[in-house]
Amino acid sequence: MTSHAKASSAESTLRKASGLERIVRGGLSAAVASRAAGGSGAPSHRRTRLAVALALAAFLLLALAPSSMAVLIRAKTATFGPDGTASSSFGNPSQLAFNQANDKLYVLASGSSTIHAFDVPAITPSGAPFPLPVASASGEPDLDSDNTVAPSPTAANLYYESESTQTVYGFDSSGAALGAPFPIEPSDPKDLTGVAVDPSGYVWVSDWSTEKVRKYDPATGTEVGSVDTSTVASGRPAHLAFDSNGDMYLAFYFGPLYKFTAASGYAAGSATLIDSTTTPAVDVDRTTHRVYALHSGKVSVRDTSGTLLYEFAGGFSGQRAGVAVDEGADIVYVSDSTNGKMYAYGPAANYSDATASPSAAKDVTDTSAAIGATITDNNQLPTSWRLELSADEGTSWSTVSSGETTGNQTNVAVSGTATGLQPKSDYRFRVVTSKGFGFTEVISAPLSFETVAPPPVVSDVGAVQVNNTSARLVGTIDPRNTDTGYVFQYGA
Repeated sequence: MTSHAKASSAESTLRKASGLERIVRGGLSAAVASRAAGGSGAPSHRRTRLAVALALAAFLLLALAPSSMAVLIRAKTATFGPDGTASSSFGNPSQLAFNQANDKLYVLASGSSTIHAFDVPAITPSGAPFPLPVASASGEPDLDSDNTVAPSPTAANLYYESESTQTVYGFDSSGAALGAPFPIEPSDPKDLTGVAVDPSGYVWVSDWSTEKVRKYDPATGTEVGSVDTSTVASGRPAHLAFDSNGDMYLAFYFGPLYKFTAASGYAAGSATLIDSTTTPAVDVDRTTHRVYALHSGKVSVRDTSGTLLYEFAGGFSGQRAGVAVDEGADIVYVSDSTNGKMYAYGPAANYSDATASPSAAKDVTDTSAAIGATITDNNQLPTSWRLELSADEGTSWSTVSSGETTGNQTNVAVSGTATGLQPKSDYRFRVVTSKGFGFTEVISAPLSFETVAPPPVVSDVGAVQVNNTSARLVGTIDPRNTDTGYVFQYGA
């Protein structure tokens, strides 16, 4: 036989989904429908004001909601060390130079005081004498390559400035040291902090002590001019670069970036502020005249007037130390002195956000649930993702799991298990994605689930008052805050 009854318990309270979105959208629809219908007689002012207020609220909600976007950015195409692969690391890679005449990238490894050379775009290490030992690279060394067009006698020469020895060294395209007048030792007082070559092949050296940029004839080693920078910025002149017009882009030590025009004779009074952020290094694409200003957390790309076009090379924790442009292949190289790596960034392009949506919760118990989502990268950029859970109708969110795709992936399934949940309770979850630097986070619409009621706890089951014809069946039930039915079963 079977005996049925119900154990008393506190009735569970079901959380209600927030009605804000439904109210707002309903109000907006009502306002539009009322206008479309035309109506009869004068409208209620209260109703009109309510409709307008709801419509405004709807507009604000939609305006503030995250949406898919496209961002102009350069995607990282390679990571490499001294052997040309990502498995090796430089000793503090700092300043860079690129030579268009021989398609070589030069990397100054300050930690080992060596110059590495790579044939690009294959990123193949050049043979002996590279890596080339040079004078001490401590302090503020610099590197530049002569991009004057052959048959200029200086074409493809490489120049290295050592702050430690206060000397400018020269090397030909094979890495052999140049003869007289090199090395050039500027006259005192001097404190050298940068070197660059102008379109005519003249070598320019930043001098901290005199607050000048000094111009040298590489054929004679003679100083043939200088630019006084003392009235332009509070910092001292440091790294510099030239465009094809001969205009000079000068970064001040722990200071901003300015342009000095050749047409003005590099007059300080005509200098133009290009980037107000501290700029440890700079390079210029001589074809497009795009200016690449290196900062501690990114590279800013600007036109010759200083207008910001886009930014890239964010999203990693290392210290960015040098930048160089391969204008022929439209590739930009950035050194990471913290992690000992070099990064190559391909041509700028518009990259869209990933597409992501949460999947229905699975394996829901009274205290846990498996949640997940599918992600499509939509391009080669990896997508950072995280699954978030809310126990208070979306007021606050906590991360359940996170990760990153590899890029160029379609319908990647990601998942996580939410634990420590309350029985018979409502939860929301969503997926948040981002392509990283330059992108805002994209938040999916949430899905919801309810944890199941916990199983009751039964104990102390037994029989009392037993006689020849009857017995009283007893037991203890802990319904655990859930309506619970119980059944006594017995048999011979």
